[in-house]
Amino acid sequence: MPLITFLTIIRNDDYYVDFKERVQKTLDLNLKSLQNLKLLNSVEFLFVDWGSVKPLSDCIMVEKKFRKNVNFININESVAKKNSSPKTNYFNHSLAWNIGLKKSNSKYIIISGSDQFFDENSWQNLINLCNRTNPRNKNYYLIPRKIIDFNLYKKLISADQLLNLISNFSSSLYPFKSHAYYYGGGFAILCSKINYFKLKGMIETQDPGVANDFDLSLRSISNNFKKFNLANSIFSYKFPPLPDSNRNKLIYSKEYRKLPMLNINYNPSRWGKVAEKIKISKPKITDKSMKLRNFSPLKITNTGYLNIFKILKNLDYFFTQISDLKKIFIILKIIEETDIITFIEIGYNNHSRIDIIGSYHKYLNILCYDKDFKNKNYGYLDRLYKSSRFFNKARYGKYVPLVNTNIKKALEIINSNYTLDLTNLLILNKLDKSTIYILNNIKFFSSIKFLILFSFSEKEKNFVKNKFFSKSKEVKLDNKNFVLINEKNLDNKNLININQRIEYEYKRSYFLGYTKFIFYFILIKILNFMRYIFYSI
Repeated sequence: MPLITFLTIIRNDDYYVDFKERVQKTLDLNLKSLQNLKLLNSVEFLFVDWGSVKPLSDCIMVEKKFRKNVNFININESVAKKNSSPKTNYFNHSLAWNIGLKKSNSKYIIISGSDQFFDENSWQNLINLCNRTNPRNKNYYLIPRKIIDFNLYKKLISADQLLNLISNFSSSLYPFKSHAYYYGGGFAILCSKINYFKLKGMIETQDPGVANDFDLSLRSISNNFKKFNLANSIFSYKFPPLPDSNRNKLIYSKEYRKLPMLNINYNPSRWGKVAEKIKISKPKITDKSMKLRNFSPLKITNTGYLNIFKILKNLDYFFTQISDLKKIFIILKIIEETDIITFIEIGYNNHSRIDIIGSYHKYLNILCYDKDFKNKNYGYLDRLYKSSRFFNKARYGKYVPLVNTNIKKALEIINSNYTLDLTNLLILNKLDKSTIYILNNIKFFSSIKFLILFSFSEKEKNFVKNKFFSKSKEVKLDNKNFVLINEKNLDNKNLININQRIEYEYKRSYFLGYTKFIFYFILIKILNFMRYIFYSI
């Protein structure tokens, strides 16, 4: 018998534009974390599929070794409508949850959304908590959520790559999704099965659309349960909703999130049941491992222009640094429109470039190698130290400010931080002997998708391209700046598209970017001054 059931209720419809992809990603990530911990036998995943025309079990695929961990309870469309109200789009949330609670085979049950997953640390802590706690103790645990950055969510990377990236996040700098602790809203819920039964699950006689989590929290308090917020050791990650999802309209409508009625009768003795026979099914089997299988592409329209206000927010900028804006726009656009999750810069240029890129893409894995001779006189304190100080309040992704005059030792550190499994963008600010040595000895060179050369002559660019990046598409930004695109990592359509986008963004940034930059710069300075005046009164 498994220790924990991860229970969620679903329906294969347009609640989310990318619903199937979300469920598949969530399941893959949870299974992969448990596999890495060698704790697969501790958890079962139970999906209550409420009224899908095409059952989700026919759409979701897992490797054969995971199939025993996943079950779908299929409530067909006619049964679902018979037991639901049109007010909530014929989805009886309370009954769906209760059917799952009754069918669970575990000591503990997590009630969670279908697009939420735990990393290895949270799964380990969850299992430890359940193993050392008596299920008869009247404990009610709330598990908070953190929202995955939209630009990270849309990247076509594997479960391994995403979990590797997340494992390096600074948890204390990564904010939780807003929630309402005192009435239990905005959390996943963990209770023992015994305690869910003491509460008789979700009240099925409540008005459709009532906030189930609030209602369950109130009743747990009335029954003298102890409530715990597990934020210090356990939390889940949640995927962001896409803009066109039906969920965004429904969740804030008057028929949803209504306050529960008090003094209402508990569920009858036959709670969590329907008259018809319930079918339990398994997911489809795939022979492709997660390591080789990238997430499915999302149905997203063109990402549009960069958010200049977001770029400049919280930055203390100087006009002398405007000349670097075009380069910054290009780097941001490449990261936003491709699967880049790591950023490596060899040779210091200026800390503002790193600050903007790191704060705009907070999840990005960044390494900057400052190999300037001025380091001997503590010159790095005016460079990488400033970015480190700024990132303490502006981002949560991994940041390695590498300062080492020993080139061999520096290379060892670079190779230990990056692998062939990652999708990398490499920037070179100068061509010298140490740069050539690094290029000759980087172990992950074949995983570099973009090689950007800043302040290179035509001769230097040709040397690097012919020796290290011969199978690449070249984009000439101007006489001193070039982008080399690895053709092996992009098909022809994507290669042409990103090539055109880079050229367009570079030209556009010359006028529009500068104009917006100056406008927002002045606006932010005025707002900061007003804030200073306000707080000093």
